Amino acid sequence: MVASYRVYIDESGDEGFTFLPHPQKGSSEWFVLSAFAVRAINDGQCVNRLREFRTATNREKDAHVHWRKLPHGQKVLYAQTVAEMSARGCSVAVHKPSLKDAATFGERDVLYFYAVRYLLERVSWLARDNRVDGQGDGRAELWFSKRKNLSYSNLLNYLSLLKTKKGAGEDIRIEFSSLEMDPSKVHVESPVSWAGLQLADALAGATLNALETDTYGSREARYAHILRPILYKHNGSAESYGIKIVPGDALAVVNAECTAGRMERFW
Repeated sequence: MVASYRVYIDESGDEGFTFLPHPQKGSSEWFVLSAFAVRAINDGQCVNRLREFRTATNREKDAHVHWRKLPHGQKVLYAQTVAEMSARGCSVAVHKPSLKDAATFGERDVLYFYAVRYLLERVSWLARDNRVDGQGDGRAELWFSKRKNLSYSNLLNYLSLLKTKKGAGEDIRIEFSSLEMDPSKVHVESPVSWAGLQLADALAGATLNALETDTYGSREARYAHILRPILYKHNGSAESYGIKIVPGDALAVVNAECTAGRMERFW
């Protein structure tokens, strides 16, 4: 039986740890990993809605829509298009300056895998709690956006390691029974060829725009506010579900910025 969900995963921000004061250009303070989840029976809407956006913005029918390259007005329209879809989104936002061991997190794939773990927790809960009889086997099939230096085998080994640790009693909160873990069905693909990955890029980019200051020290939360309807919620709340801020110390940073009026709570 086929999986119930297709979950597309992409990122925004970088993995560097060189933080410089404005207006100097250093590493981003935030790294965002987002999942865009659609039921398998609705997967075609990803292509259709992206095609509608391309038509509205005079793009070629198969043009790659990259969030970072869109002007403000088109980002608003794109966010509105995505927000109307029958889909759910969740993001893990890592505040890198709050991480205790920058040297370790600066090593290859460590920051990415750290975010993957938290993201798959939420993806697995979403699939577990929203199974519909007759619509697949209740699991989520994972589609990762291809990264320049990501080792596919390392990713699979990491997922396998987490599963083993959970079986040994460690506090791993991923519901692996709700994920398609067959290596042949864990995909790493270029977003150029997959509409769902381009939509995940939009969610990640909009989330980063709400958290990260630009070259002028400002943040833009409008896009994330527009996308709020699709955020994964539990008991009506998206906090820690549709948006997960890590590490724990980063919550104090977010609260202080919101209190000072420099950041908007968009979830």
